[in-house]
Amino acid sequence: MQLQESLYAKHFPTWEVAKACVTRVRVMIPEGASCKFFYLTDKQYGMTHDYIGTKKQRKKQANINQIELF
Repeated sequence: MQLQESLYAKHFPTWEVAKACVTRVRVMIPEGASCKFFYLTDKQYGMTHDYIGTKKQRKKQANINQIELF
């Protein structure tokens, strides 16, 4: 699942399955690229906090009636 841009999380049922997946993925990393693997237990992930902002986004102006050129 995508958590942020370029940040993904995947659940593995066991440590061995997680290590096997990392082994398979490592050989596919392009030359010069960087890839980091973080291992979290269910308990550690359960202690994360999600915050969602309440600030409203500005709406784009739908129709422009007049354009001013300098």
